[in-house]
Amino acid sequence: MLKHGRAGVLMEVMGLMLGEFVDDYTVNVIDVFAMPQSGTALIHGLNRHYYSIPIAYRTHDLEQKMLLNLNKLSWMDAVSVENYTKCGEANKDHLKAMLKLAKNYKKALEDEKNMTDQELAIKNVGKMDPKRHIADEVSKMLNDNIVQSLAGMMATTSLQ
Repeated sequence: MLKHGRAGVLMEVMGLMLGEFVDDYTVNVIDVFAMPQSGTALIHGLNRHYYSIPIAYRTHDLEQKMLLNLNKLSWMDAVSVENYTKCGEANKDHLKAMLKLAKNYKKALEDEKNMTDQELAIKNVGKMDPKRHIADEVSKMLNDNIVQSLAGMMATTSLQ
């Protein structure tokens, strides 16, 4: 439905419109070309007995909250047992990353012995801190392993 610019009446356009979008709510239509229409009733084989009713349905606040919660995780997802081979591979990856970070940290400590105070102040600007990243990797690996072992123990005790 469009509103006529001069007459102010609503018009239903069935065809190809030529114009431009001004913003999200305004369209300037310059010309309209009629397109051949196939009646919906003829498609369904109902002739004049067919009519369509536009349905306007708004969801309530509670329905919207329910629909927004469909993709959220439940509390059981936190204690689900992960595949042990995947967990072992993740542990290997964490250990490789920690080994690389430990080598970088050792190298940084050796370099700090020969530096002045001013060089130490500007040494780590814009670079990653290996010590902090080692702590992050350790905490991530510990959390994953604790959750995995607790979930495994819960699964074995619940099955006995």
